[in-house]
Amino acid sequence: MQQPHCGELVAGINYCLAQPSGEAQRRQQRIELHYPSGKLVLFGVEEQSPQQWVLAASGPLGQPSLSLRWDGVTLAEQINGLDGPLPPQWLLAMVQVMQQPDRLQSSTSHWRPCPNADRCQQLYQDQQLLLTVKGSHQSRQISHHPYQLTLTVTTLQETPL
Repeated sequence: MQQPHCGELVAGINYCLAQPSGEAQRRQQRIELHYPSGKLVLFGVEEQSPQQWVLAASGPLGQPSLSLRWDGVTLAEQINGLDGPLPPQWLLAMVQVMQQPDRLQSSTSHWRPCPNADRCQQLYQDQQLLLTVKGSHQSRQISHHPYQLTLTVTTLQETPL
């Protein structure tokens, strides 16, 4: 894909960042990222409005930290102390897919309900499990199986802006 804010979320499956939309709201959140060599816990704020989508988070002592601001044209980022190859665009895309899994579609992939689980769906491509998205409005989780990453976002408080 040639658009600047599009890329592969999973090998062979492209995703473009969603445009900001909806009601203006702020969520205070606990964010956990589990990956093969460790775990990262951040506390942050997610703000959505028709003009922009903002994610800002930091560790319990202020480091590491990240701030992402997407206005539909430009993705501004500030990242301090986060190790690893997770590009900010990819992280925001994971959060967006977690909230709206149906936006991630391709001619070679499809969503299926999870066996024996409510509020859960899995993305398959050629019989290979790629993503699992589950949870409710208060706590959502996305697992990226090829990368062995799990991102869990728990909303602690939600307020209108």
